[in-house]
Amino acid sequence: MAAHGNISRPLQAFDAPLSAKRDARRDPRIRYRAPFYLLWDEQSCQPKYSKAVSNDVSERGLSLEIPQSIPVGTRISLRAESEALLGSAMVKHAARDGSVFVIGVEFGYSLLDDAHVLVREVYSTPRAKQASF
Repeated sequence: MAAHGNISRPLQAFDAPLSAKRDARRDPRIRYRAPFYLLWDEQSCQPKYSKAVSNDVSERGLSLEIPQSIPVGTRISLRAESEALLGSAMVKHAARDGSVFVIGVEFGYSLLDDAHVLVREVYSTPRAKQASF
């Protein structure tokens, strides 16, 4: 019987395209730590509310850490504590990260102009001036 090489080697060929897809983004993301308030409805038709902290922002979306999960596809209302962003977004990604959940949201049309202004402001602000939580 012929000796087989490392058995994990064939599986690495599948992992490379997945890693590339995972890291592929339409827009560059900029680290942005700021408090947010989220509001959404679940299947029970009961409104849910949560505080969140952002991780990063792009012109089309935002990454947030929250204490509970929100299902992918849920439309949320979000408001930055600074009121730099106020409007609707849709949850596109949700994953547990230790004791918190990280969700990725895509801004609704009404937030795109405000997000563009915020990204330019964050990009031009030295890191020392950006809030950290």
